[in-house]
Amino acid sequence: MQVSTRAISGPRGQFAHLAPEHKSLAAEEYAVIDDAASAVRAVRHAVADGADLIKVILDPTFAVEDLRAIVAEAHRLKRKVAAHATSEVEVLLATECGVDSVEHGTQGVPDEAIRLMAAKGITYVPTIASRRLAQALFVDAQGLTGEAAKAEAAEDVKWLASMGDTIRRARKAGVRVVLGSDIYHRVPGVTRGECALEVLVGLGEAGLRPVEALRAATSDAAALMGIATSIGQIKSGFKADLLVVEGNPLDHLEDIKRTKLVISRGAVLSR
Repeated sequence: MQVSTRAISGPRGQFAHLAPEHKSLAAEEYAVIDDAASAVRAVRHAVADGADLIKVILDPTFAVEDLRAIVAEAHRLKRKVAAHATSEVEVLLATECGVDSVEHGTQGVPDEAIRLMAAKGITYVPTIASRRLAQALFVDAQGLTGEAAKAEAAEDVKWLASMGDTIRRARKAGVRVVLGSDIYHRVPGVTRGECALEVLVGLGEAGLRPVEALRAATSDAAALMGIATSIGQIKSGFKADLLVVEGNPLDHLEDIKRTKLVISRGAVLSR
């Protein structure tokens, strides 16, 4: 497991709408910066606290010089930078400043950002879901019925189509795409592990070939995390983490759900 400790954020971040009496909660989750000097200090404190990588939360007000300072200091300390970026402005900022990975991109990824990702070797970690998971997350879990359920389902179709277009454009440009579930809430009737599998299936529904989707969850993910020399492949000298399934996921990606055997570090965990 790798940890980032507190995410680095500008004053707006993800907590701008907290009630005044709850603002103090932000300090438990975020290291708030307001200039390049405080950005550098935040990186150093994160590393001192045991961070294996640096997570930064971008918003449209984030200054270029602050993000450049974060990236430079993190790389000096041999840490990668993962950028939470949802809008086109944020994604472009992240790629211009040379982060190691762009997370989400749910509100659009411009062609220029994809070009920069390819040129700089930046990994894209899209937020995607299978059609089944989208239904469970945004309709069933919200208790929607009737016209409200139909309206939400229609919006989900548009979102999945948009994310699929982004993923295919990234793949065509030679950008490495890695699996990331972004599942941080409960989905009734679906475990976290099942959610992760549905996200993997979602990559296939978005247009990745089964082998590409599987690599996104294994060898390519290991490369992003800097541990590709010991994990992510079935290879001599690598850690023996294996999943045995019925069928062949290389032909039918959904076969990944048909688990027969789980092996972790050479030990059988379940049959």
